[in-house]
Amino acid sequence: RLAVRVPEVGRLAISPDPQNRVVLVAGRSGQLNVMSLRNMKVVFKIFVGEGVRDVKMSHNGKFAVIVKERAIGVLDMQRRHYETYELDGPFDHLDFSPRASFAVIQTVAEP
Repeated sequence: RLAVRVPEVGRLAISPDPQNRVVLVAGRSGQLNVMSLRNMKVVFKIFVGEGVRDVKMSHNGKFAVIVKERAIGVLDMQRRHYETYELDGPFDHLDFSPRASFAVIQTVAEP
């Protein structure tokens, strides 16, 4: 996981796929770009909603999970279909289980 801050855009969440063919780049503005690592061109982009905190590709490269402030989104990379699920509590970042198709989400303790 890598986070980069770009002054005009804000904090970016970046995650490569397991085969290092593409990289996911998402910002708080809500735009998710899937970029080719070979030529650094955008393969496709999709609006996932504002407030993106983290993005992670599954171990097989078929799904991406996007964590927003109070929701989690799942992107089917092959069909390019995106679903959002509203959840209770704020979230910070996530990790995929190394050998399973589920995500582990780290929550932020509210004051």
